[in-house]
Amino acid sequence: MLKRVAVVVLDRVAPFELGVLCEVFGTDRTVDGFPGYEFAVCSPDGRPVRTEPGFGITPHADLGPC
Repeated sequence: MLKRVAVVVLDRVAPFELGVLCEVFGTDRTVDGFPGYEFAVCSPDGRPVRTEPGFGITPHADLGPC
């Protein structure tokens, strides 16, 4: 059974820190014996947010129940 992990992004999110979370929880390493995760990037309203350097991130979902 996969564990669910959601990362909430807000305006001016730091892309490096978000990238670390995406790498840790969003990369499938189950063949190496690591646990699997159902991973999503969310924003409070499901709309895109701006990063600190100014580019946009489009989340998978909002904070409503899935």
